[in-house]
Amino acid sequence: MDTPSLERTNTRKHIFKRGIHFLYRLFIAPRSADEDTRRHEFILNSILTVSIVLGAILSVFAFADLLLQEHYQGIRVVLIVLITCFYVGLLILSKKGKGIAASYILVAVYFASTVYGLHQWGVELPLAILSCALMISIASVLISTEFGFIVGSIVSVTVLILGFLQVYGISTPQTYWKSENLTFNDPIELALMFFIIMVLSWLSNRETEKSLARARASEYALTLERDNLEQTVEERTRDLKTAQLEKMSQLYRFAEFGRLSSGLFHDLINPLTAISLQIDTLDHTCHSTIPCIQDSIRRAVHASKRMDHYLQAVRKQIHLEDTKSFFSVNTEAAEAITLLEYQARVNQVRIKFHAHSSIRTYGNPLKLHQAVVNLVSNAIDACAADTPPESNKQHTVHISLILAKDKKEVLLFVSDNGCGIPADSIEHIFDPFFTTKPHEKGTGLGLSTTKRVIEHDFDGSISAVNKKTGGALFIVRFPITKEPKNQPTH
Repeated sequence: MDTPSLERTNTRKHIFKRGIHFLYRLFIAPRSADEDTRRHEFILNSILTVSIVLGAILSVFAFADLLLQEHYQGIRVVLIVLITCFYVGLLILSKKGKGIAASYILVAVYFASTVYGLHQWGVELPLAILSCALMISIASVLISTEFGFIVGSIVSVTVLILGFLQVYGISTPQTYWKSENLTFNDPIELALMFFIIMVLSWLSNRETEKSLARARASEYALTLERDNLEQTVEERTRDLKTAQLEKMSQLYRFAEFGRLSSGLFHDLINPLTAISLQIDTLDHTCHSTIPCIQDSIRRAVHASKRMDHYLQAVRKQIHLEDTKSFFSVNTEAAEAITLLEYQARVNQVRIKFHAHSSIRTYGNPLKLHQAVVNLVSNAIDACAADTPPESNKQHTVHISLILAKDKKEVLLFVSDNGCGIPADSIEHIFDPFFTTKPHEKGTGLGLSTTKRVIEHDFDGSISAVNKKTGGALFIVRFPITKEPKNQPTH
């Protein structure tokens, strides 16, 4: 075949496929979104389309018989045309989303036409008998098996009643068709009825198989999803257990360090106290004519007292006894900052502390000390993580302690100009074991512990925001509690 002929053949095939697709969308294609409704709508549209086609064919045959026979006694051509037009109306109703109503009307029309045929030409009319079987099948497939059973019962009772009337001569049907010779129209009509029943059965089985296939596919997908979910849960559980073991190992090391440090600092304080006393004695007994020695001794006294102050601050960080007293918030904040001066100096971070006035409250000073240490330490780490050590950027941590205007609330602000808090993490920074620091630098317990201390021990609140100029700001609020009677002061 030459190229032009092949192109014409392909063009005809393409036009034919487009025409079939257009007719399918116009007459048969369902429009409902629900799968079950789509299945019923597809079967109904197919039956109505076939019925319309067969009605048109029967109309042609009936019209031909009317022209060829002198005494035509078959179904009137007008009636066949009206029934065919009625099928067209039902198809339009189904395409507009009224498939259930169209199904009931279709069964009613089949029932009325079948009863008319049984009454007019006798209960033994083959076409009417097949019509009864078709009507029961349509009711079962399009509506429900229960409705099909009801229709079958009604049809059976109707056939029995009409048969009784015709047997005993109460009703006289037209039986001329029994004495007439068989014509080609008779097997055509029976074949068309068989074809409709076959199409209905095929459509029903086809849609049922598709539903079963979808159910099997859904079951298989659910099985795979369940297996994947179980595997994911096992993996996440294993990872969670590993992470918890690592956190517990870190916490155990910290606890062991605290236990050992407690004795170590206790042992250091005793000789340090002795050295301080000896130097203080030298300071008071040294001759005034040796000013250089006296100046060195004063520096040694100052250094020993500073070291003692540092060791006391470390002991407060280690011992978190639940002992409440009336204490100075300024003193606890200053001692906490003193504890972190070395960390700030190593990371090239300046610490600036501003206290509005002397503030005193009742509570556990050791826990407030720990909370301030956690906040300032995090601020120093944020500054250290912002730029590399060789950068010339100056990092500063500002700690402000303010008494509210009504003198009933303490405000503590800890701000830095470091890396800030990631936007997706700011809601979780107070969650236990959540940290934005590297694995070896953070445990995720500092801020959660601080939040618990501020809220539970001081009835306050803590929040965090990112500053527009860079860095983060932590705001701590807690009310001033009056000192109960007969309580020790700190």
